[in-house]
Amino acid sequence: MAKYLLDADAVIDLLNGFPPAVRLIAQFHEDGDELAISEITVAEVYSGLRTADEAVAVQFFDGCTYLAPSLAAARRAGQFRNAMLRRGIALSITDALIAATAWEHAHVLVTGDAVFQYLPDIEIVPLPKAIP
Repeated sequence: MAKYLLDADAVIDLLNGFPPAVRLIAQFHEDGDELAISEITVAEVYSGLRTADEAVAVQFFDGCTYLAPSLAAARRAGQFRNAMLRRGIALSITDALIAATAWEHAHVLVTGDAVFQYLPDIEIVPLPKAIP
């Protein structure tokens, strides 16, 4: 069983019915893989959630494993951010915490955000993009 931590863009694409994201996440579910979220994912999704979509979001979140970062993950997030800034790459605190949570719990991060590819020790599954 694989373990995946969903970044907010993965959940947003799913809730918006973006077919490639729906297929990807549905495949994880069918394979019996663990789908996890963090408080950052939930907060970011809710920051743009339409009231009409709240019940679907709640149902989805309720079916996921919840992962909270520990003090060690918070330290690792700071280290990730510091290393990236020294390379001239901007990494937000929220993105650093998502990455550190995936690292701490040994989950693969599902995201469309390319910044994560520069982080050591973080395995990612890139979200499918829309065809232009």
